[in-house]
Amino acid sequence: SSLLVGETRTTVSPTGSDDLITLYDAIPLPYGPSRVAIGATLGIDGQKQTRVFVSCFDSRYVSVYDPKGRRIEANIRTGRGPQAIAFDPIKPYMYIAHFTDSYIGVVDLDESHSSTFMSIVATLGLPKPPRESK
Repeated sequence: SSLLVGETRTTVSPTGSDDLITLYDAIPLPYGPSRVAIGATLGIDGQKQTRVFVSCFDSRYVSVYDPKGRRIEANIRTGRGPQAIAFDPIKPYMYIAHFTDSYIGVVDLDESHSSTFMSIVATLGLPKPPRESK
């Protein structure tokens, strides 16, 4: 359970091309990482700050990695089965689709909101546990 950090470089020659991978770091994550998305938070100064968001399906977290600081900035506690992640194109919000309970969590990504920053502030739909199998 880790986020691999690195870069790829393409080497082109007359006979083909190769992508060379260089890894710099392996960042530990909570159990069950399943999806990576690049988005942004809104800093206190009003500037966007690039972040890498990793949903961890099994452990019910979304980890937030700061690529400049090269560290996990936060682990956002979610509901069961966080899977897909999307970002609002206008407002500093992230949407997390919870696969297990079939609803969407809305996360505040505005650092000037100190009491709600990097936490779920609303849901779209109500959590609905899966039916038991027969």
